[in-house]
Amino acid sequence: MKLDTFFFALKQVRLMRSPADIRVLSDQLPFFIQRLTNNYSKNTTVPPSLQLEPTNYCNLKCISCPRDTMSRKKGYMEFGLFQKIIDDAADIGVRRVHFYLHGEPLLHPEIIKMIAYMKSKRIGFNLVTNGMLMDEKMSLEVLSSNVNFGDCITFSILGDSKEVHEKVMKGVDHQRVLNNVINFVESRKKLRMHGPTIETVFYAMQENAHELPQYIKRWKGIVDHVKGGHDISNSFAEYNKTEHGSLTLRKETCMNIWERMTIHWNGDVSMCCEDIDAGYIVGNLAQQTIKETWNSDKLSAFRNLHKEKKFGEIALCKYCDMFSP
Repeated sequence: MKLDTFFFALKQVRLMRSPADIRVLSDQLPFFIQRLTNNYSKNTTVPPSLQLEPTNYCNLKCISCPRDTMSRKKGYMEFGLFQKIIDDAADIGVRRVHFYLHGEPLLHPEIIKMIAYMKSKRIGFNLVTNGMLMDEKMSLEVLSSNVNFGDCITFSILGDSKEVHEKVMKGVDHQRVLNNVINFVESRKKLRMHGPTIETVFYAMQENAHELPQYIKRWKGIVDHVKGGHDISNSFAEYNKTEHGSLTLRKETCMNIWERMTIHWNGDVSMCCEDIDAGYIVGNLAQQTIKETWNSDKLSAFRNLHKEKKFGEIALCKYCDMFSP
């Protein structure tokens, strides 16, 4: 994780094209520094970043995703609530939003309006999409929303061949996604923009690991970053299963609870992004502020258990293999 962040940050520096980019990069520094130093158990008065869920609806059924077992209600974040959260974030100095969680962000009918509003508040974002909806119209709308190289569009493509891609991400159209990514890159080029940053991500599992070398070869030189080589989270894939299979007890503190605040589409704030069924809610931003929720007794108690490495006292964390330093 530390090495990945270093190379990502180094490449971001190389992507700089103007003096205005210095300010953009400076907004990312707190997030990068925390990851590079592995300084996760230091309490901060505000979250370094937000993980914000536009919706928990999705247009695919990936074999590694336990969304079909999700018991919490599905919906779309209301723009008024989104606006309140972003206004609050801007006022307290939060400059980074991970704009995805347990659904496909581009399904939200007001996604472009949301992106434009974040940018009006000088907030950078990382949006992860399966690429199915990033057609020419959507691409031009995203690129016309005042985005810059500090923002990132990540295409989750879990296979290099049509056969594997469509087997792992059930419901995806392999060629359509490839065309959409290439079109997005070309549209950015035609508009003479060097932002947002464009990347593809590949999480390895038994069904696709053999395609990683060819995957990297395909996308290297086309997109700005190619992320590959990381194994899929087994604890996420096996969420809600009674048997833990090959999972082992957690040994390291989780950086997620210090690095970002996880916010569901209805404003609920969860301890963690792996809390698919909202069993660990610590507040709600429709009634509370980011700062008071981040410093709440509930969330502080979870952090203290992680500092003391008492992961067994939190069922969600006991066998979790995500977000280790």
